[in-house]
Amino acid sequence: MTSGNHSDRNLGPELRRVARDMAPLLRRMPAYARLGVRLLRDPHLPPAVKAGLAAAGAYVASPINAIPGFVPVLGQLGDAVVGLAALRAALDRLGPERAGAHLRAAGISRADLERDLESAKQALRTLSLSAGRTALKTTGRGLRAAGRGLGAAVRWLRRRRGGGARGPEAR
Repeated sequence: MTSGNHSDRNLGPELRRVARDMAPLLRRMPAYARLGVRLLRDPHLPPAVKAGLAAAGAYVASPINAIPGFVPVLGQLGDAVVGLAALRAALDRLGPERAGAHLRAAGISRADLERDLESAKQALRTLSLSAGRTALKTTGRGLRAAGRGLGAAVRWLRRRRGGGARGPEAR
C-alpha cells in the first residue's frame, strides 16, 4: 500500500474505520464461543438447529470456504458473519427467557450480537468493494502494460527481420 495510487490512499482510512468498528466484536469473540457451546448443549434446541450451529462452527474453523481465511481481513469478516448469523438463528429458536439466560451466562446482550453482526456485514461490504475497485484498476494497468510490451516486441521483431514498421509482406 505504499505505491501512492488513489485506491491505496482510500484503503487506509477504510481499514482504520473497519478496525475501529470491529474492536468490540473482537473483544467479544470468546463470549460468542461460550455462547455457541452453551447452545449446542441446550436440550431445548432442536437437533437440526444444533447441526446448523455445528456446521457454522466448522465453516468458521476451516480455511477453505467462500472467502478463505488466508485472505487478510475479508476471510475473518466472512467467518464472523456466518458465525454470528448462526448464533442469532439458534437463539431465535429458543424462547426469550431461555435465550436471555444463555446470553447473560456468556456475558453478552442481544443488542451486542445484533450490532456486531451488522458491523461485520457492513465492513465486509465496504472492504469487498474497495478490494474489487483496486483489483480492477490493477488489472487495467497490467493489461495496458502488457499491450505496450507486446507492441514493442512486434516492432522489434519487424525491425530485426528488416521489414520496417509495416512488415516484410508490405514490400
